[in-house]
Amino acid sequence: MCKVALNSNYNMVNLIKTACSEGFIIKTELFSFYVTGLSHEGRQKQFNKLINDLIKREYYYTYFEDLKGKELKEELEYNDKIYKLNDEVVPGVLLSLERDNEYDKNAIAIWIKNEIAEFKLGYVPAKINKRIHKLIEDNIDFEYVSYLKGGDYKYLDSFEEKIITKKSDYKLYITIELDI
Repeated sequence: MCKVALNSNYNMVNLIKTACSEGFIIKTELFSFYVTGLSHEGRQKQFNKLINDLIKREYYYTYFEDLKGKELKEELEYNDKIYKLNDEVVPGVLLSLERDNEYDKNAIAIWIKNEIAEFKLGYVPAKINKRIHKLIEDNIDFEYVSYLKGGDYKYLDSFEEKIITKKSDYKLYITIELDI
C-alpha cells in the first residue's frame, strides 16, 4: 500500500501516486544522522572494543592494510585521508523508544545487540527524534542502515613528505529510508 503525505508540489504527488498504482516501490531517504551520546558512560570504549573484535574476527576488510609505500602515497595524493575501515555496516543496531526517559519523552536509544556485545550506544539526535518516534509508534515500516565512520586513518603530510597515521573516535552514521 502506498500512502502519500508530502508537503510537495502537485506534480510530485501525482508522480508518486502513479508509480504506486503501477506497483513500483519508491525509496526515499527521510533522515540521516550521527548517533549522539557516544562519549557518555563508557560507550565509546565499548564501541571501540566491538569494532576491534569485529576486525579480529575478519568481519571487516581493512582498507589500508594492503597499501604500502609508493602505492599508499599515490592513493593519498587523491584522497585527504584513508580510513582503515570505510563506511562498513555495523551489525545488530537497534532503535528502541525510551518512553521513561526523564529528559526527553521522544528519546530513541540506539542499541548494539549481536553475538559479540550488547550495550546502549547512544541516541537519535533530539532535533529529529520526535518524527522518528512517530514513525515507530504508528508502526510505519522503514529501513535503516548504520555505517561506521572514523577510526584509524592515514594522511600525507605534504610539507614533511611522509605518511602519518592517526586515530579518531569511531562514530555511527544512520540513514533511515521509507518505501512509499
